[in-house]
Amino acid sequence: MVLTTPGYAGSGPSHLNAPFLTREVADLHFEQGRVPIIVSPEAIAFGDDSGLRVLYALNYPGFAGGARAVPASADVVVAYAANIAKALERCDGVLFLPVSEPDYWTPAPVEAPRNGDCAYLGKRLSLHKTGLPDGLEVERVITRETARPEVLRILRVSRVLHVFENTALAAEALLCGCPVACHFNETFPNLIAEQELGLDGVVLDPTDLNSVTQAEATVGRFRARYLSSIATVPDQVRNFIAMTQGAVPRYKPSAPFKVPELPGEAAINRWSQWILKLNAGWHEQGPAQMMTLALRRRLRRGVSTDKDRGRHG
Repeated sequence: MVLTTPGYAGSGPSHLNAPFLTREVADLHFEQGRVPIIVSPEAIAFGDDSGLRVLYALNYPGFAGGARAVPASADVVVAYAANIAKALERCDGVLFLPVSEPDYWTPAPVEAPRNGDCAYLGKRLSLHKTGLPDGLEVERVITRETARPEVLRILRVSRVLHVFENTALAAEALLCGCPVACHFNETFPNLIAEQELGLDGVVLDPTDLNSVTQAEATVGRFRARYLSSIATVPDQVRNFIAMTQGAVPRYKPSAPFKVPELPGEAAINRWSQWILKLNAGWHEQGPAQMMTLALRRRLRRGVSTDKDRGRHG
């Protein structure tokens, strides 16, 4: 996704992530001498665009596709977590951004005894076309197609969630008070964020009953650790900005950034502008005034249509 920075030409309000970067804005940035900072995950190769290239490694090299080594074209390398940073031959820092919503993923309002295990098949089913491993029996199965409310319901009533890959669902289960049993394998050597989020509520050996008991006793501590990690995000982002801005003076773009064609870009921008106007009007004028204006427009349109029919009738 090609985006631009809030607060500059071509940008949107700061409460939005960022609008699409258009060719016009890219040309303007080039005229102003601004250097594009291109952030790309490890699974997507850099193009031939002029700018500062930042590799943001979200997984271990080669695990989610892409190169197994840091490309020489990467000017700055940032890892999602400390464990990933250790696996890279070079890394300039860590930017850990928790992605799960603690206000949504919560234990049941009235805690009831949990019963039965559940399992997340994820890539195991969609990519590898396999099911549960031999000998593992669960009462409930979660896949990529399971609706979010149903996932929440399952995590609130299950005794343990079994996972076979690194997934945000592990943190979401822990936030719901459901311990997580990790079935490590060649593409799942450990929990990526274990240094940032700790191991409270985690079963490292699903065959060890003591490990399960320990996870059940400590899962309640996970939420506080997770909220603490969220509190560090502003400082992490400021450090990331300082790091990338500090590297920018080395570059002088020889041409404007090449903005690729995005399917439906024009329609998305029109809808975005309409929603922004509606939102602004709603806050400035209130719902009653907005509804009145909409009704007046509708009535004027109706009167105009009737007059046109009278002329041509």
